Amino acid sequence: MARGKLSQVLREIADELDKPSTSAATSVAVDLNQSTSSAAAQSSTGSAQHIHPVDAEVARLFRPYKGRPLSRRQTFGQLRQPCSYTHTFCCLSDKNAESVPTRQLKRRLSTFGLGEKRVTYRGNHKSPDEFKRFLLEAYPKLRQGGGFELLRIAGTTKSRQLSIIPCPREGYDVNYLKDPQTQIGHATVFIRPLQRNLDMDNEPEAEICEEVAGPPQECMTCGAEFPFATIKFHSDECLRLEK
Repeated sequence: MARGKLSQVLREIADELDKPSTSAATSVAVDLNQSTSSAAAQSSTGSAQHIHPVDAEVARLFRPYKGRPLSRRQTFGQLRQPCSYTHTFCCLSDKNAESVPTRQLKRRLSTFGLGEKRVTYRGNHKSPDEFKRFLLEAYPKLRQGGGFELLRIAGTTKSRQLSIIPCPREGYDVNYLKDPQTQIGHATVFIRPLQRNLDMDNEPEAEICEEVAGPPQECMTCGAEFPFATIKFHSDECLRLEK
């Protein structure tokens, strides 16, 4: 376009804009709005037509979650796995026991499914009922005791005296045992039957692993044969009776 014609066109446009005509201004505004809307629609249509297949698949998969973002607490609460609690317990057989069992007694308790065990609890840390069921599964013979109470070593670690861990109204649970105010830490927790002594007069139940059962052994004192795993305890008893 020649410069003269361009200048003339611009002058005519300026003259039209300077006219105080409301209808013309309205017409221009309407034309501009229509043009803008049309351009936006074309842009939207064009972008929809050219959307990448990967983006389309992502939009489809996450459409159900649109507008419902998970809070930080919900996100980590759903992913978090239950915490475990590993501790050493020692189940006693005497409801009146007040001291730490000797090494020999610990071995005998172990033969009857009692004694010292390091166990892992994976239940609800705030549930006394779940914790009770867990201990009864770890020590089935404890069901004979009519309940139980927990104890810890009194005073220093060199002390052999036991003191009762006060039982909450709802019962013992893991949160209570882990509470610093309970002052247990990593110390062994002793379990004592509440109403009756646990039976240790009969031969141990057939729960001894076959690989450690061994062949029967003859007692050097009385000459009777006993299982490999119990001969040592019988021999000690036999020697005491002989004296």
